[in-house]
Amino acid sequence: MKNNLLAVGWDVGGWMGSNHGFSILNWNYEKKEYSWLGKSVELKIPDQSTFSLDYIFKKVTGKNDFKINDYQLVIGIDAPLSFPSEFEDFINNRKKIFKRPEKEIYNKLAYRRTDVHIYEELGKKPLSAVFDRLGTNATASIVHVNKWMDEYNFSLQPIKDNKSGRDIIEVYPALLKASKYSAADEPFKSMLPKSVKVGTDAYDSALCAVMAIAYGAGDQFTELPNLIGPEVIDENIKEEGWIYYFPPELD
Repeated sequence: MKNNLLAVGWDVGGWMGSNHGFSILNWNYEKKEYSWLGKSVELKIPDQSTFSLDYIFKKVTGKNDFKINDYQLVIGIDAPLSFPSEFEDFINNRKKIFKRPEKEIYNKLAYRRTDVHIYEELGKKPLSAVFDRLGTNATASIVHVNKWMDEYNFSLQPIKDNKSGRDIIEVYPALLKASKYSAADEPFKSMLPKSVKVGTDAYDSALCAVMAIAYGAGDQFTELPNLIGPEVIDENIKEEGWIYYFPPELD
């Protein structure tokens, strides 16, 4: 195992705006210490291009030659990394009959099983990549996830595990604070860099990085418990993915 884990947090914005927040945490396995690299930033997708990891690391750390391959990597992304399977069936004409659900959250055209799980377990309803304005964020994130899986051999957990030691996970930092523009709850608030402003995309990206480091370092990261993943990785979970989250008593 590499001696250091880099946890990248990405609060995803739209295709055209300068509202993509990025933060990077470093975890040293030997010293059992974490530190923030550079400073959190807000970026736009380069014209006629996409984000490369080298570009992101340069903007966050200020270094042109950061050697990513020397580290274990986890990326925590705040955006849907998949669409509801029944929505995909619907737009591809594989399923035509649907009925009005009891509640909006149970509309399988709009919400994945992991979204319903978050609602039922934590009382928070994620935005829908289909029904809300989250579609632009979702497509931007999925394009980059596919790109990074091809270029850097990342696994997309729990959809596709390459056993590479490089993982991408979907996270939901809104669970860690009372509202969009409020500070994070403790103990997360104390872990964030002092320079990052509450209520910004950069702030949320730092929360994503905290969730990513908890996932990557696991039991060794004693400041926080492990993130909760799916109890059973069945075909639905492999198709629709999962939002990783902290145990409810911390939210």
